[in-house]
Amino acid sequence: MRDILDQSLQARQHKIQTAKEYLQRTQQLFDTFGSTELKSSHAKFSELLSALDSDAIRLVVLGEFSRGKSSLVNALLGIELLPTAVQATTAINTFVRMLPEGRSERFIRIHFQDGRPAQEIPWTDDTALERWGTELDESHADARKQVDYIEAFMSHPLLAKGLVLVDTPGLQSVMAHHEAITRKAIAEAHIALWVQNTSQLGGAATEWDFLSDTIRNNFRKFITVIGWWDKVLDPDDARDQRKPLEERVAEKLNVVKSNFMKYLQDACEVEQLTNADHLIPVSARWAMSKDTSQQSRSGIDLLAKRIAEMFSSGEALEQVYG
Repeated sequence: MRDILDQSLQARQHKIQTAKEYLQRTQQLFDTFGSTELKSSHAKFSELLSALDSDAIRLVVLGEFSRGKSSLVNALLGIELLPTAVQATTAINTFVRMLPEGRSERFIRIHFQDGRPAQEIPWTDDTALERWGTELDESHADARKQVDYIEAFMSHPLLAKGLVLVDTPGLQSVMAHHEAITRKAIAEAHIALWVQNTSQLGGAATEWDFLSDTIRNNFRKFITVIGWWDKVLDPDDARDQRKPLEERVAEKLNVVKSNFMKYLQDACEVEQLTNADHLIPVSARWAMSKDTSQQSRSGIDLLAKRIAEMFSSGEALEQVYG
C-alpha cells in the first residue's frame, strides 16, 4: 500500500522537476534574447521556483470522534504514529510533516492562539502528543484550550516526497476556533477523507451540519471512507452471518447512499460522491495486521490507489502547472 503512494509521489516529483527545468530554460532564453520589457519579468522566476520547491500534497482526515481517523492515518503510513483509542482522542488539528532540513529527531511544535512563540517539544514517545493533541490526558485540558494547532515532524518516505497529513478533531464538539482551522484545512487540502464507520453509516446529523455545503463545493476532493469494514466482511452478529457477503456489502453501502440523498437531495451529486471512486470501505485494523489475508481484504490498497490517482491529477497537479 505504501509503495502505491510512494510511486505516485515519485511520479509527481518528476513532473515538478520537469516544470522546474522548463522554467529554468525559459529564464535562460529571456536572458539571451529577451527585450528590456521581457527581462523585467525576471523577478518572478525565483518566486515560481520557490513555489515549486515548497509544493506539498495536503490530505485532511475528517469525521466524528471515535470513527477511526487516527487509525486510518496510521494504516496509510504503515506505522503507529498517532494515538488511537475507542474514546474521543484527537482534540487539536494536527499537521504531520517531514522533518525540516538539518533535523534528525522527530519533534512536536505547539502553536498558541494568543500569538506567543511556538513551543517545541521532543517527541520521544506517545505521551507528548497525547498530552497536547488528544483528550487522553485529562490533566492537561486547560492548557489545550490555548492551543491553535500542532505540527508533528517526523521522517517518513511519503512525507519526504511532499505528503502532509492533517488529523482533525471530531466534528461534533469542535470549538468555534478549531472549526475555522478545520474548514481552512479542507479548503487548502488536495484530498479530504471523510471517515465514517459501520456503527454510524451515512454520517451523523452533526457531521452533515458541518460538511454539507463543504462537500457540495468540494466534491471532487472528497473520499468517504467507511471504517471498521472487517465487521461487514467477518461479522459478529448472527443475523449478518446468515446473509450472503454480497447482500451484506450492498446493504451497508445503500445506507450510506440513502443518507447522502437525504442531506444533499441531488441525484447527480450523490452519484458522483458515492461511486466506487469516492466511497471506499476500509478496515484499518486489518491493514495493520500481520495476517496477509486480512491485509489484502482490508481495502487499504484500493484507497491508496485512489489517493495516488488524485495526487497525479486534478487540483493537486493543476497547481504545479498553474
